[in-house]
Amino acid sequence: MIMTNLRRRPRALWPLALVLALVSCADDVVGSNSGEGTATVVAPTETIRANPGALGTTTPSAASAPADSAATCAGWTVPTSPDPQQTTLDGPTLLREDGFGPFAFGAPRDLVVRAFERRFGPQEFGESDEYPRVGDGGGCMDDIGVDTFPYSYGESVCTFFTLCLQFGGTAPDEMVLVGWWLASGDGEPLEITTVDGLGIGSTLADHDTIELVQPCRWSTGGRLGGLELAMLVSGGSFGTPDEPPAEPPAADTVAVDSITAGASVGSRERSEYKCR
Repeated sequence: MIMTNLRRRPRALWPLALVLALVSCADDVVGSNSGEGTATVVAPTETIRANPGALGTTTPSAASAPADSAATCAGWTVPTSPDPQQTTLDGPTLLREDGFGPFAFGAPRDLVVRAFERRFGPQEFGESDEYPRVGDGGGCMDDIGVDTFPYSYGESVCTFFTLCLQFGGTAPDEMVLVGWWLASGDGEPLEITTVDGLGIGSTLADHDTIELVQPCRWSTGGRLGGLELAMLVSGGSFGTPDEPPAEPPAADTVAVDSITAGASVGSRERSEYKCR
């Protein structure tokens, strides 16, 4: 088992970061599939962002502190959940907006990692980091003020370039499950899905309730319930705000490349990216 302790996010997470850097446009644009074979862009509503608040609540002291404060970060209240009756990761239906397989967000780290390694093999990659500074809105920030996380300590446990489980807590020995990340990777993607069949390679034609978020050229962000998506276009283009396409890409050419739920170690604010 390879365990790394890095100041930068592992290379396994860069495909999602790169796609989301490309998809953000000068004007926030959100849309959904019209059900008529094309991806329809409609009027702006809101920009997609991780929502750690769904996992807990902020402490008043952390929420009121300035972003550059060097005070110790209390962060979000760490979620708790009862131990699941099932402790194995069986079958293809594992992806949840509030957990992974039978484990709800808040499940103890060691219990989840044992099940993870029984199903997917020994951990191949990971990172752990501390987030001691108080950031905006009660979240936590690393000591150089770049990466953010809802908790004082964070850890990723990953298969190589494909699946990462995210853990957070107020101390290294008090970690619980707080998120996960799945991507297409460099080879065959893992064939795991939501109960509705959403997985890597799913298209807008398969799931016409996906909201598009900041579509730009050949990629777009997306939202389905509490899941964040990165999607790639294999035919056509979304264009740019200055050069919109004659018509949007066909819905069956816009496919999911990565899916995220909950919090992610080493995440960064994405609103600064612009579509050119």
